[in-house]
Amino acid sequence: DSTFSCKVSSTEWNKVEDKTSVTLNVFGIALTDREVESGSSVTVVCTVSGISQSPTSISWTVAGTTYNTGDTGDYKVIDGVMSSESIESTIEVVAITADTMFTCNVAVPDGTFTDDKEIKVFGLHAHNDVALSGGDLQISCTLDGFEGTITKSAITWKAEDDDADASEYDWEQATGVTTLTVTGITTDTSYTCSVEVNGKISTHLVEVDVFTISGVPDVVTANLETMARIVISGLTQSEGIAIAWTTGDTTLATDELEKHSYDNDGLKVTLTEDTTYTATVSVTPSEGVTAREFTKEVDIDFVTLQFDNVNKGSRN
Repeated sequence: DSTFSCKVSSTEWNKVEDKTSVTLNVFGIALTDREVESGSSVTVVCTVSGISQSPTSISWTVAGTTYNTGDTGDYKVIDGVMSSESIESTIEVVAITADTMFTCNVAVPDGTFTDDKEIKVFGLHAHNDVALSGGDLQISCTLDGFEGTITKSAITWKAEDDDADASEYDWEQATGVTTLTVTGITTDTSYTCSVEVNGKISTHLVEVDVFTISGVPDVVTANLETMARIVISGLTQSEGIAIAWTTGDTTLATDELEKHSYDNDGLKVTLTEDTTYTATVSVTPSEGVTAREFTKEVDIDFVTLQFDNVNKGSRN
């Protein structure tokens, strides 16, 4: 605080150095900006310091709406108690889902003073995936909207059936993507991706659906129709699945594909020679995920049946 003196002199009225003193009260308003996970609750604190008496009021403005002490609901305002020339006001938000500007309005007899800070929101996202039994898989977890620096040591991956943290993973700061490499997966498994941000742990669960594709070989003779067939087992989802058949460089028309069910997909064919057919199974595990493609070959052997003529002699 400072005291200023104003002196006035007048030769016309023969007045010399009339003066008055004005005290200027100086105080500060402090808000701390931070980053929080989308959907989490948050408490923003406004600290008014260096003030000799309680403000007339403290209010908050969020997205054009002003909230006052005692307001409840999604935005709850609580004022503290004056202590040592300092007072705090807090606003509690039930769930914050987007970057939001908070303005603290401090009213005193001489006017209203404000300070504002933006609360940044980040999100941890991942999608469920599928894998062929015995194969390898890369699953990803993405940290969106975080503007700080995250080191690899702040990230952990853990399988539901393993007490140890997974070690075969990468982290790219530029994209915010961490990728876990899983080899030789044979059973449905859930993986937890965890990231420590500002001292708090954010987690996301990734479920992997493991399935098998079996080819059903066959033997056929001339002019007889058979079916190149695959059996898909263990795949939980029934949508987002497409199957295409090829032989050599030829892609077979979709109307040649007879779909009984996703557990018994066949292609009706008539052969003149041994032929290998390839079924390409495309599975989109969830929205926003690129379709995974898996292939299986089915061998159809063509055989020729030959009957020798037998000349029968006449009986005497």
